[in-house]
Amino acid sequence: MIGSVVYACFALFIPCPILSPADQPILPATAIAGTAREEGQSGANRTQAVDSTETRSCRKFVGDFYTWYIAHSKSGDPLRTALKRYKSNFSAELVQRLNEDRRAAAKSPGEIVGLDFDPVLNSQDTPEKYVPGAVTQNGRRFLVEVFSFYSGKKSAAPAVTPELLHEHGRWVFSNFRYKSDGKSDDLLSILAHLKTDRKKGK
Repeated sequence: MIGSVVYACFALFIPCPILSPADQPILPATAIAGTAREEGQSGANRTQAVDSTETRSCRKFVGDFYTWYIAHSKSGDPLRTALKRYKSNFSAELVQRLNEDRRAAAKSPGEIVGLDFDPVLNSQDTPEKYVPGAVTQNGRRFLVEVFSFYSGKKSAAPAVTPELLHEHGRWVFSNFRYKSDGKSDDLLSILAHLKTDRKKGK
């Protein structure tokens, strides 16, 4: 049964089939605008149509990615695999910072000098599943609320909020945001602080 799930996840994700028109209906912005003009829609309505299409596309990508990620969390290190095989789905800055952190941690196995949690899940444990919820747009960036499920129960608040960009026809994770006890943080900021602490410790 697990093999079937893993196969299904790979069918959706590798290499970027979730980004292909067959699996993820993404229309180029020019095509969408052209359709809007043909229908005589106003500029405001055209923007709304583009946002709606991108929002659905973004949510689908995030859902497919987390399905794949959870399946591989049970038998290995999915973040390492993702950074090697699918690094085109992560921004160059995020890949660089994560790899720096992992190399530093490998050099000091007896100390905590890097991330001590899974930054994609924002957890030290693996839940049953993660499900995307609301998607909001802030300029070029899309924020997707992702909820965790334990024992069939959905988390009251998002476990993590990935930040994505749509570049070169594909979705790219540019950051991961976290909120707990009214305090907000994000992965790039955490990695920067850890790097600064490592330099101070030298």
